[in-house]
Amino acid sequence: MTASSWGAIWKLKVILRVQHFIWRILNNSIATNDLLSRRLRSRTSICPICDEFEESVEHLFFHCSWTRCVWFGSPLGVRIGVMRVRNFKHWWLQITANKDCSPRDISLICWTLWFLWKQRNEWVFNQVRPSPYVVIALALNSNSEYWDSLDAAPPESDIAPPDSDASASLPSKGTHWFAPTAEYLKVNCDGSFYAESTTASIGVVCRNNYGEFIWGFVDMLKSISAFMTEALALKKALMLAMDLGHDKVIFETDCLALQKCVAERSPDAADWKCRSILFDVISFLNVQIGFSISYTPRRGNRVADSFAEAYKEVYSIGWVVRPSLALRSLLTLDRQEAGVSREAAAVSDLGTSGG
Repeated sequence: MTASSWGAIWKLKVILRVQHFIWRILNNSIATNDLLSRRLRSRTSICPICDEFEESVEHLFFHCSWTRCVWFGSPLGVRIGVMRVRNFKHWWLQITANKDCSPRDISLICWTLWFLWKQRNEWVFNQVRPSPYVVIALALNSNSEYWDSLDAAPPESDIAPPDSDASASLPSKGTHWFAPTAEYLKVNCDGSFYAESTTASIGVVCRNNYGEFIWGFVDMLKSISAFMTEALALKKALMLAMDLGHDKVIFETDCLALQKCVAERSPDAADWKCRSILFDVISFLNVQIGFSISYTPRRGNRVADSFAEAYKEVYSIGWVVRPSLALRSLLTLDRQEAGVSREAAAVSDLGTSGG
C-alpha cells in the first residue's frame, strides 16, 4: 500500500475507533488465532467459531460460515466480491477504488467488519454465540446514525477556533493534534489495557514544532486498569524526556481524569493502587519546571495510540527510530491538520545552518 492509501483510512466516514480498527487489519495487527499461534506455540490457529479452519483475517471476515451469512444478508450483497477474497489488503484496495461503491457503502463495509470482530470476541470471551442478524442490524444502524450526524453538523465556519473561550472550556471531540511553539517539544503518550491478561501496551511519541518525528518508544507491562495504564504511559514519557535531556516539553494524554489529578496535584483522587505512580509523575513535574501536561481528545492522540496498538502483538518493545509506513501516514496527516509542513521545516533548517 502507498502512503496515500494509508492516509485515506483516516478520511473514512466512520468514527475514529473504526478507522483505527481498519488500519489494524491492514497492518496485520489484530489478534486472530492464526497470528497468535505464530507467536505462542501453545496457541491453536483454528477458528474458535467453526472449529474447522485456520482463523486468518480472510477466514474470520469472509469465509467462516456465519460471516458469509452476514454479507449475503447485508444490503451490500455479493457485489463487493467477498467470496473471492484471498488477500484482505488486495481486496480493500480494489473495493475502495471501485466507483460503484459509494462513500456510504464503504462506511457500511467498515461498520460490518467492526461488528463482525465484536461478535467474534463476544464468543471468545463471553461464550455468546455470534448472530448474523445482530451484526447486520448494528452495522446498518451505526452507519445511518453517523451519516445523519454529518448532515446535522454545523458548517466549519460556525465552529469556534482553538484559541476561543469555547474551545478552552470544553475541547471539541474532533480536535486534532496541534504543534507546539518553536522552543518546545510535544510528547504524546497513550496506553491500551487488556483486562483478560492484566497486561498493557504503551506508546510514546515525541515531535517538534513542525510535527516531525523525533523519537518513539513502545513497551509491554503489567497493569490492573485502564487508568493505571495511562498513568504508567505518562510516567514513562516523563522519564524518557528527562533521560534525553529535554527541558521544555508539553506532554499530552487523552485521559482527562489523569490530567486533572496531575494538574491539580491531587493523587488521592485516584484509586489507591495508582497513587504511587501519580506521586512520581507529580514529583517529576515539580522538578522540571519546563514540563507541562495537557489533555487532548483521542483524535489528537491517535499516533501514540497507534504506536501502542501496533506493537502489542509483535512484542517489538523499545525505541522506535523509524516508524512504519502506516504510522508515517498518520504523522503526515497530523502535520497537515496542524498546518505545518516539511517545506517550513526545510526553510527553518536553512536559516539555522546559515547562522
